[in-house]
Amino acid sequence: MISFSDMRQLAPGAAHAPERFDWAFAAPPFDDRGRRSLDLVRASADQTLEVSYEPETFRIQIGPNSFRASDLQGIREAFPGNMLLLDATSLDAVEMLVLTTAFLRPDHNTRQLGFIYAEPERYRPSSDAVGMELAFNFAARFRGIKSVPGFASELREDEHGRLVACLGFEADRLDRILQDDDGTFIRHSTLVFGVPPYRTTWEMHALLPHEKLIRQRMCEVAFAGANNPKAAYECLKAAFQATADDERLIIAPLGSKPSSIGMALFACCRENIRLKYDFPVRQEGGTEGVGVIHRYLVGRQ
Repeated sequence: MISFSDMRQLAPGAAHAPERFDWAFAAPPFDDRGRRSLDLVRASADQTLEVSYEPETFRIQIGPNSFRASDLQGIREAFPGNMLLLDATSLDAVEMLVLTTAFLRPDHNTRQLGFIYAEPERYRPSSDAVGMELAFNFAARFRGIKSVPGFASELREDEHGRLVACLGFEADRLDRILQDDDGTFIRHSTLVFGVPPYRTTWEMHALLPHEKLIRQRMCEVAFAGANNPKAAYECLKAAFQATADDERLIIAPLGSKPSSIGMALFACCRENIRLKYDFPVRQEGGTEGVGVIHRYLVGRQ
């Protein structure tokens, strides 16, 4: 099981994390907060490597080395040390899931895994609407729903899916997940919204676009703080405990990065969990400024 050792906000002028890390892993930044987060990560670790996952080939590039995403032992052994740091601001949900699984899945694991995440000061809407009816588009395009090794086991004919989706402002992402299923296997959906949000009223930018779908499919609604990975972890734990013998848990990390951290931490130590992810290609201009910066520290119990 996962132990949340410490979760804290860093001081606005912090130059590094409270701990020193052996290795850090990050992706190229695409906004102000990403650049600030990367500076913190680099200053907190002895070595920092760039990471990218290729969904077409199921390979993850870590610095100069390319690994099959299923080669968890190879990834783990390539980076010795007990303190590892992920830049959650820049890494996507699948990159965090693969790395978290490689580093934390083994039993009797003494490693600690840290995450740095910087909130944005504000999100930039893609529409000129006023009030809460704003549209947001953070991706230049989507590469589509593709399987990820270790999280793509097929459902038996007599099995159904229990979907838990952490949601953000882009309602079309959940539509894409549900259309891919076409109602064949998913018979229960829990939609997790980031409440409390980073800023007051921001939760409405997520709730309103999904309102019609919630009514049509009679989805269960749950809440987990947008900057609280442990709350997302607990939502998944409750859903897992409610899963019937003929059901399989399906996760869709479509919301805030802290919620994606929570999903990765829950899934990394369990078997037979399916992932639904649409691989957005992020673009500049979706956010402005740098808000609160968080450091999460976890390990295995």
